[in-house]
Amino acid sequence: MAYSVVNLVSLVIGLGLLANGYLVVNREHEEFLLFLVSVGAGAGLVFVSLLPNAFETVATVLGLEFKTHAILVVSNLALFALVAYLLNRLAKLYYRLSRLNEEVSILKHELEERSDE
Repeated sequence: MAYSVVNLVSLVIGLGLLANGYLVVNREHEEFLLFLVSVGAGAGLVFVSLLPNAFETVATVLGLEFKTHAILVVSNLALFALVAYLLNRLAKLYYRLSRLNEEVSILKHELEERSDE
């Protein structure tokens, strides 16, 4: 098994994502899904960086001819899951922003009414 600079970089990024997951939990945020995404991606990167031939097994299980095809399939599935999560999070944030704008508008209107009296 030969290790390269790519393995080292993926190990560092994976450990960073694992640390991010720890920090999310440590700050007592209720973002369990963010924790799972961070830990899942971090653990995956650490696993692949320590076992670079793991995708040969994945390729065999998936019935793919080359290891590169397995890497492409797994990375695309991970990206689709990440994009779906981010789009869902973005929609929730837009909804919260809309609600905040409504509340600010109501408070501003009430303040103007009180100043007119």
